[in-house]
Amino acid sequence: MTSEQRNERIKKMFKDDLDLLLRKGHDYSGDSDCMSNLQDFGFLGVVVRLGDKYHRLKSFVEQGKMKVKDESVIDTLRDMRNYAFLAQILWEDSQEKPRKVAWEECWICGQPVYIDLEKYEIGFDKDPLDIKYAHKQCLGRRK
Repeated sequence: MTSEQRNERIKKMFKDDLDLLLRKGHDYSGDSDCMSNLQDFGFLGVVVRLGDKYHRLKSFVEQGKMKVKDESVIDTLRDMRNYAFLAQILWEDSQEKPRKVAWEECWICGQPVYIDLEKYEIGFDKDPLDIKYAHKQCLGRRK
């Protein structure tokens, strides 16, 4: 394979990956705030998703097969490339404006919740000084 042939294949992959990213982004978060689905867990959340994809590939290499037929090895690799692009955007944005963040327990479901301390949902227990954190989805279910 010549470098020109390789480069053409990579250009096609970029084009196809961008198309996939745009379609999936629309389904996950719409067009007005296309990163909103990633903001709940931020950079670390995307790193976790990349880790999941890595482990899926590692499992495939070790076992030689995938039982889920809806997602091929190529699909997993494409998702990893797109998650890497999204992680870079989140990382660059976090470097431009340092944010205060924390992991706390959701007072409704008990699961960890990523808190952007500049933009978070709160609820109050009996003591108004006792601030509790919650997932947006959990607060929506309580209404």
